[in-house]
Amino acid sequence: MTRGPRDAVSPPARLRRATDARGFTLIEMVAVLVVIGLLFTLALPQFRERTHADLKRSAISLAATIEHVFHQSVFRHETLRLTYDLASSRYWLDRFVDPAGDDDEPGGEEGDNSGSEEGAGNGGEEAGVPYYVADRSILSQPVNLPAGVIITSVETQYIEETTDGEAYTHFFPDGYVEPTVIYMADRRGAEYTLYASPVSGRVKVLPGHVQFDVEMREDRR
Repeated sequence: MTRGPRDAVSPPARLRRATDARGFTLIEMVAVLVVIGLLFTLALPQFRERTHADLKRSAISLAATIEHVFHQSVFRHETLRLTYDLASSRYWLDRFVDPAGDDDEPGGEEGDNSGSEEGAGNGGEEAGVPYYVADRSILSQPVNLPAGVIITSVETQYIEETTDGEAYTHFFPDGYVEPTVIYMADRRGAEYTLYASPVSGRVKVLPGHVQFDVEMREDRR
């Protein structure tokens, strides 16, 4: 029997052609990995800069919120508080309600006596027991921090440090804010420190982890 041209091709040659048709060669795979590595190297600094920018912007925004709430507390003659949820990386505003007083709840939503959606109510269902209610007149909803930005800890006049759960800054209508130090960080370890001055309501925003041990124990005057 006479063999045709197709039969003359050796089995190794057939296998080699089939392998080449199915996938990449080793050189092609290395080239692809090199390109991916270069793209990642170029994108990483931009990703870090964006994360740091989110951290700085979030710190400045929170500082501005604290100062605004301080002035609103005096202007409205109301006790307010900012609640920081460290677990979910967000914060919101509540207003103090005293059922025994003449509080017509000007800053909250009518009929909302259960506190914020995060469960800020503290016994409002019991007759005559003061509680906090969500205030939507300044912050229309809880503020969520950008992805990768967190509040690592909060220190106040009466609580040395909170690293989990909820922490608070209280504002009083006589022009006093509970001295508070807030530490914020991003996923690569950059930090910002916020310090709320009790009398002026001004907030310092400083890069890094800055200690305010002395000021933290100021007595209220």
